[in-house]
Amino acid sequence: MTCNQLPSIAAMAALAGLAALPASAEAADLSDAFYLDLSGGPAALMLHMNEDALDDIIADTYWGIDGRLGICSKGPVNFCAGMTGYVSLGGTTQEIETRTGGGKTDTQLSSLGAYVAAKGNLGLVTLSPYAGYRQIYGDVRIENNTRFSPTDIDSGAFFGGLETSIKFFPTDLELGARFEYGQSTGDNGARDYDYGLGSAFLRMRF
Repeated sequence: MTCNQLPSIAAMAALAGLAALPASAEAADLSDAFYLDLSGGPAALMLHMNEDALDDIIADTYWGIDGRLGICSKGPVNFCAGMTGYVSLGGTTQEIETRTGGGKTDTQLSSLGAYVAAKGNLGLVTLSPYAGYRQIYGDVRIENNTRFSPTDIDSGAFFGGLETSIKFFPTDLELGARFEYGQSTGDNGARDYDYGLGSAFLRMRF
């Protein structure tokens, strides 16, 4: 056998090996490494304004919907990142004390932010610490009071929390709850607050 025959034999062996692979084999795509995380459900946001003037006129608790859309890696530990949002269902009223002019306020809250998370898959249960940043918006209307003028809330907040969920095998659905605490980046009037958020949610993995 001459040396110049060796490349031809090697090429034929390689072709034979490729022909032996299943015809159904497909190239890997992004869905093999990542999945979309979509979740949402009822939530309560407990807002505490740290400025005395607003603390007297802004309601503390708001009921609404909290949701997320993110992308997560696959594996025993998922690393996730995405967008998070909250919107109150209608306005929440707060009576203004007589000593400060009486009347009432009606406030609606919403927020939009981003988060990162690490999710541990423990069989049927997942645990996920997370952190991020929200911009919180509040539309404040004041009725029958001349001392205060409408001051809308528009300030960012850093937050952190913990999420847990239960999987429904063999589906891609999960039922869970998350709890978070946030602190505003502002330091005056309608920009100085802290909040807590508790949410139940239904998650779908795509």
